[in-house]
Amino acid sequence: MSKKLGFILAAALLLLTPLVAAAQGPNPGSGNSKIYVMNLDPAGSASVTAEFYNQSGTVAYSDTATIPYAGQASWDTQALSGLPTGWLGSAVLSSNRAIAAVTHLLWTGGASGDGITAGGYTGFSQGANTVYAPSLFKRSYQSSRITVQNTETGSAAVQVDFYTRGQSTPVFTLNDTIPGQAQRTYDVWAYPQIPSTGPEGPDTWLGAAKITSPSKVAVVVTTFWTWGSSAYPGVTTPSNTLYVPSIFKKYFSPDWHIYSGAIIMNPNNSTANLTMYFYNRDGTLAVPAVSRSIAPFSSEGFNTRYDSDPGEVFAPVSNDWNGLAIITSDVPVVGIVNIIWRKPSDQTGSYSMGTPTTDAALKLAYPIMTRRYFGTWEKWSGAIFQNTSANPATVTTTFYNSNGSVAASPAALTIPGYGAKGWNTRYDGDDPGEPLYGLPADWEGTVIVESTQPIVGIMNNIWSNQTATYNAALMP
Repeated sequence: MSKKLGFILAAALLLLTPLVAAAQGPNPGSGNSKIYVMNLDPAGSASVTAEFYNQSGTVAYSDTATIPYAGQASWDTQALSGLPTGWLGSAVLSSNRAIAAVTHLLWTGGASGDGITAGGYTGFSQGANTVYAPSLFKRSYQSSRITVQNTETGSAAVQVDFYTRGQSTPVFTLNDTIPGQAQRTYDVWAYPQIPSTGPEGPDTWLGAAKITSPSKVAVVVTTFWTWGSSAYPGVTTPSNTLYVPSIFKKYFSPDWHIYSGAIIMNPNNSTANLTMYFYNRDGTLAVPAVSRSIAPFSSEGFNTRYDSDPGEVFAPVSNDWNGLAIITSDVPVVGIVNIIWRKPSDQTGSYSMGTPTTDAALKLAYPIMTRRYFGTWEKWSGAIFQNTSANPATVTTTFYNSNGSVAASPAALTIPGYGAKGWNTRYDGDDPGEPLYGLPADWEGTVIVESTQPIVGIMNNIWSNQTATYNAALMP
């Protein structure tokens, strides 16, 4: 049986349309994409075909790869001779075995300090008729784009409803038709009907979107800050329980080093009543449970930096906090998390909150993890996994080289109930005797994590000046 994954890609992401002027949001520069594909089936090698589609829905380039179990192959769009400079499109991966894949989006020549930013997201095994984008921005220093891929062969009629955060009526509705397998990108700055003025005044618009189609579609949201960029996959499955494997609050006077924003969208016609449990990594509550309500078809954000004044949600939390959360609601909701690193360099990463049905499992796969050290650290990764159960979880992790051979098998970890742990290729491997010290200095590979309790995971792939965060994939 053929297995398929979809991607929204670009060899030079912005060159086919006018670049956004600085006064209308940050200019990210030009972009490229790199796909990493992992074979999840221990029964044998996976034969993978990668097809890259133009905006018209025609195939621009195709290639094949044979990947051993737990091994990895990759396609870098800037290195593919069949894709011209300025190409913008999408991709579909087909395989005779189960696969997982991640795309890194890399921009250069933009408005950030060094002109370099990144984002990442996990590929889609199927499209959906309704997809949610819980977090959008239209500000001079921060703006978002929604990219929609038609996963079917026929044309797809698409409707995008944009909402102002905290409001239940769409501020703008967009209708479009997308050819089969093709994609379209909708920049908030291209539509004057979406105001840059929000409830708090000029240059403050925060929002969300609902994407619907009678055809199956996939969605990626990219957001550009003046200092970085991020990407997250559109959410297809609202849930009464959301898992948040990683939240930071790290403030060392006078500077914020890392902070996080959790944004939740209520896609229902009734109020969502939330209870939020913020945990330390050892499974103890960092603050008492927090109750909040979100109006129908509205969204709200909770930020460890801007909600830390006396009396606010995160005021009691330590300024050196690395935590997690479980959020429950009386109606199904969706959510994403933005992680912002400001010191020692400016970086951002985003991921979608996990759900019991789509993200929690006893076995997770990470298609790309990195480590690059030559006197100074150029690249490293942090894999984080959250125990969704009240019972302790025993977690076994195996690191694989790209050819499917084992690179490292550190001792099992024990994660307390409602706790989280992880592996970091820099901080768990920079000194002799540490669990990952044996990994090569220049390493890219995959990871499989097995647990005795359901876990949810994310990966932060970190360069010295950029970050790409993505959700772990479920093993079959």
